[in-house]
Formats: sequence, C-alpha cells, structure tokens
Amino acid sequence: MFEMREGYRVVAIKRANGRFTKCVLDKHDKIVEKKCTGCLEIKGLERFNKNSANKFDGRIQKCKKCDAEYSIKYHVENKERNRKYDAKKREQLAEHRRKYDEEKRKRLAKWDRYG
Repeated sequence: MFEMREGYRVVAIKRANGRFTKCVLDKHDKIVEKKCTGCLEIKGLERFNKNSANKFDGRIQKCKKCDAEYSIKYHVENKERNRKYDAKKREQLAEHRRKYDEEKRKRLAKWDRYG
C-alpha cells in the first residue's frame, strides 16, 4: 500500500471509456501509482505492462500478475476455439500464397517471352 507523502494525493480520474481509475499523483500531477482492476490493490506503475494505445497513462489496467493469470485462464478455457481459429488462418494463408505464386508465375512468364 502507498504511504502518503507530502505533495502526493489520491484521485479518481475519468478514462476515455467513462470508467474511473484510482491513481496517486505526485506534486507535478504525474501518476506514480494506480489501482489494479484485477486484485484491487494500489501498485506502482512499474507493476503494470505498457500499452501505447492507452493514452491515459500508457499502461494496462491490470497489474502484471493479474494479467498473466487472466491470460492463462483465457487460453485454457478457449483451447478448442483457438485451434479452430489457427487452422482457419493456416488455410487462408496457404490459399493466399497459392494465388500469389500463380500470379507471380504469370508475370514472370510474360517477361520471359520478350527476354
């Protein structure tokens, strides 16, 4: 837990999605700690993975530990779905390669005629 020091304050900041995040700001209004949405603990920013799409503070909303637990749980629960998705993508990629190779052969054959 964060020890309150002089010049630091706890605030709830509204994010772009309309939800609020509890953060600890320093005297320069820079975020130094925030609340994890998984374990609900206030932790330092170094305990959150980076996310450049998050314009709020550049970090994800779950701490690294909670994010890892969620990721493992998701992959275990969706194993069959992921297998089907991977098989479909492999098939699509193979079809794309076949088309590309055929078009390339036609382009090269055109140049060979005039060579």
